Amino acid sequence: AQQVDLCLRLGSSLAVVLLDLDNFKEINDQYGHPIGDEVLRYVAHCLRECVRNMDVVGRYGGDEFTVILPGADLQAAIQITQRLKKMLVNCTTVIENQALKIRASFGVYAAVVDEQTSMDDLLRHADRALYRAKIGGRNQVAW
Repeated sequence: AQQVDLCLRLGSSLAVVLLDLDNFKEINDQYGHPIGDEVLRYVAHCLRECVRNMDVVGRYGGDEFTVILPGADLQAAIQITQRLKKMLVNCTTVIENQALKIRASFGVYAAVVDEQTSMDDLLRHADRALYRAKIGGRNQVAW
């Protein structure tokens, strides 16, 4: 909500990215929840390293994360998200002497903020885009 208020005052756009780790349940099932939690912390760290200081990265729930990009229009948000996807593809963590590759599906939405804009609306649109990425084959970006 703070990001929406800020962008409203500035008359700028705000982009929201939702990402869901692909096949995360298999990690929990095979290695256990403590290892799954470790993977989630690793992903959060990697995401934070790949965005601007003003961007907000947070766990949305389960194996979903959100990235809030103040001032980013749709084109910029898609470019940033493609970079995040590429970064995650290159992130490998070693668990029990096995290299574990991390993949994710991404949904992107951006809007110029006005008085009618709510974070719930932005998240709902990003969630619909995320769903399109998942049904489109996972490990991709949709908007």
